[in-house]
Amino acid sequence: MTTARRLLAVVAVSVWLVFACVGLARAQDVGFSGVWVIDKTYSELLGTGILDAAVSITHQGPTLAFKRTVTVQGGQVTLEFTATTDGRAVSVKGRYRDQLAVSCLYQEGRLIIQRQQDGIRVSGGKTESILVHVTEIYSLSADRRTLTVTESSKHGDAVRTREMVFRRKG
Repeated sequence: MTTARRLLAVVAVSVWLVFACVGLARAQDVGFSGVWVIDKTYSELLGTGILDAAVSITHQGPTLAFKRTVTVQGGQVTLEFTATTDGRAVSVKGRYRDQLAVSCLYQEGRLIIQRQQDGIRVSGGKTESILVHVTEIYSLSADRRTLTVTESSKHGDAVRTREMVFRRKG
């Protein structure tokens, strides 16, 4: 084999490797970034008090910037944080507590957010502070225009699961 043919073979393999690596990188980039607006038609909202909701996600490599704004009858509730997608917990300010734990994990094309949610419950004329443990699993449709969130929450023995559907804005 001549030097020119060897060089051509090395260049061809190198170009193939570059395209293969770019293809693998794109396959791992699931495209969670964007602004997502709730589709109330397909979301389970009965009994939640949610009138409207939007999620903004910037997902670049292992870093995730997240902001969710939920409109309820009394106004808006916002959850905002920046974390890495390796499962390490970060602290965020709650509505009634100074610090709540949030962790994010990217696994098998899904984004998993585990968080604590604080609240109050009025029962029998008494008001008590409660802490709910929430797991949210974010999955994208094949066309990357629909974001489905399966949310499971647990407080004591009570467990609730619901599904919310968001559409990419713009």
